[in-house]
Amino acid sequence: MGSYPAEVRNCARQIQEAPNVGWDKPVTIDKTCLRDGPLLVLAYSLVQDLLDFSRIGRIADPPQVNQLGDLLARALQILEITIKEADAQVKVPSTLPSVCCRGGEIVRVFQNLIGNAVKFRALERRPVIEISCQRQGETWQFSVSDNGIGIDPSYNDRVFMIFQRLHTRDKYEGTGIGLAVCKKIIEQHGGRIWVEGKPGQGSTFFFTLPAAQVV
Repeated sequence: MGSYPAEVRNCARQIQEAPNVGWDKPVTIDKTCLRDGPLLVLAYSLVQDLLDFSRIGRIADPPQVNQLGDLLARALQILEITIKEADAQVKVPSTLPSVCCRGGEIVRVFQNLIGNAVKFRALERRPVIEISCQRQGETWQFSVSDNGIGIDPSYNDRVFMIFQRLHTRDKYEGTGIGLAVCKKIIEQHGGRIWVEGKPGQGSTFFFTLPAAQVV
């Protein structure tokens, strides 16, 4: 969280360290967090995202069989305006497997990964995003590829850390929690997530789900 002002870091840290945070658990923070102006808005966003992050897997519907194509379609519907405004082309596979999962959380994974691909697009070319899926041994491997600004391989692990940002807030909005959310969701489903890419050459985010959960 080093890119955030001290007051905001203090506010978010108090929330992060608060025990048993939940919908019915109020959290008390000191007055250094309660400032007027842009810092208050930023602190509020960080706190809300952190509370949301803490609830993943604890406040959710039980896993059930979901068709991944339907979940991807829901994510694309949520992002419809964003995709249209960026004139992005999204390529989806003709078929995707059915998986026993918490559907709303997997929708969120697709939403975050595709949304990031649109956000971090290269301005000199039309955004092209491709989703793919293939069976690999005991797992299904999914990928979300783009032709955007790419990523330095030295940051491949850091991007999945909570509130870690590789770019300034004035260039790209957001709190830096989206990929941490994806990582937590996928790992709670028994899979893993990682990224490959190069600066200026786009990125590919991969995630897996155990084939034992696929019907």
